[in-house]
Amino acid sequence: MGQNENMLSLKNNIFICNFSQWPRYLLLITVLSLTACGSDSSDNTSNPDSPDNPGRGDLIQATIVYNAGGPTLDTILNAVKTFYGLDSGITRRYNATFYKIIYATVDTNGNIVNASGLVSYPTKTVANPASPLLSYQHGTIIGDDEAPSNMAAKPELGALNALFSSQGYVVAAPDYLGYGESTRLLHPYIIADASASATVDLLRAVRTHAASISHNLDNKLFITGYSEGGYVTLATQKEMETNLSAEFTITKSIPAAGPYHVSWTANYLINLVTLPSAELLSFVLKAYDTVYGSNRISEIYQSPYDAEVNGGYFYGDAPGITLTDVTINLLTPIFLYGPDGLPGGDGLGYREAGEMVLKSDFTANNLHTAWTVTTPTILFHGADDLIVPYQNSVDAVAGLGANVSLNTCTTIPADHATCVAPYINLVLSEFGWPY
Repeated sequence: MGQNENMLSLKNNIFICNFSQWPRYLLLITVLSLTACGSDSSDNTSNPDSPDNPGRGDLIQATIVYNAGGPTLDTILNAVKTFYGLDSGITRRYNATFYKIIYATVDTNGNIVNASGLVSYPTKTVANPASPLLSYQHGTIIGDDEAPSNMAAKPELGALNALFSSQGYVVAAPDYLGYGESTRLLHPYIIADASASATVDLLRAVRTHAASISHNLDNKLFITGYSEGGYVTLATQKEMETNLSAEFTITKSIPAAGPYHVSWTANYLINLVTLPSAELLSFVLKAYDTVYGSNRISEIYQSPYDAEVNGGYFYGDAPGITLTDVTINLLTPIFLYGPDGLPGGDGLGYREAGEMVLKSDFTANNLHTAWTVTTPTILFHGADDLIVPYQNSVDAVAGLGANVSLNTCTTIPADHATCVAPYINLVLSEFGWPY
């Protein structure tokens, strides 16, 4: 496997913020150092103040999964700096301690459930400044083993946390619903409310946990993410700005390469002769079909692909899935063209009580318009992105007001994978370091 595939991979053309393909020497060192630096199961502590009937954002449990410092953290930082071409002046300012946080949030039916995330703290003394809070939303994953909180088994999952915590940030990385502590649930992929609630409630739990371990947080809150993480970031920002402004004030936001104009993106994709990622589109369609209770995968997909999509692919640990990327062979004529099944009709859904149901559901999850952003926000995207088209960011900049700007990736080609390194550099530059 080539160097450019080592740390960030495209699996079946689905972008995954996945560090499981790191250079072997780094993986070996980090795994070996886990024993040396301490994964201490005795540091598994429940929150004594957690109520018997927890509410949203309550801290349930915090478990130390990793301590990184000295040569170990230096090795991680050097590898990250080399791969991303980061500023050579970035050196270890602080050691870092990583926790798996279990907290209460809501599922898509409004029921209280346990969720989880990875939270890393810079090791500071009373003489050091308070820490800003950085919420990092990961890109698409298709297996629970890639969830951030699984760092105890796969230390490389904490690489970006390590980078930012070494510079003074407290970094919160939600697993999202469907992963970590909530694998019995379907992951609500590209669904705004569920994406935002899992992120917001983790931040609430982190504030509680930070206070319990006497780690001082300052008033800065930075949020960012790439691909699905870009969508989750903007969904979280919308929720904070429109409904939680008294509780959260975002310092700066950098959503990157996200499908913010969901309805346009879906329509664009189904009108392609060949899909750039049939699996990615299927992840979205399965999530929407399930969350909104339609249960009509067999009316969207032709046989045998309907069985593939309905086969449990999108829960927890995902088995393989085999789909064709030829659109007219994958999706049914009724879904593509409307009730008569003839080309030229109005597709993207099926009629129920006279309404194009799925189209309406997509529209309800658009983030590119219908609100005005108050936070300084930079949308970052590659103009050559085929996985999540660049038009998403163009539309969001046009629709969200003067506080939003567009930073176009200049890497050649500026596609979904090659723009990740410039994204990390932009985040460091805009958010600042060290703290």
